[in-house]
Amino acid sequence: MSLGIGLWIASGALIDLLPDWPDETFPLYAIQPSRRHPAAKVRAFLDFCAELARNEAPDDG
Repeated sequence: MSLGIGLWIASGALIDLLPDWPDETFPLYAIQPSRRHPAAKVRAFLDFCAELARNEAPDDG
């Protein structure tokens, strides 16, 4: 399950909204204002998503 959510789906904390499309992947985009210092909450969320994506990336080594 992508982005490390498999355990949450298995526990019932999250549900799969598109069970008929298990192999579909969708890009994730984040748009933020062009100001110099984004809100700390926004930065923390984007950092969290980036870390999840890095952990889910296949290891080429």
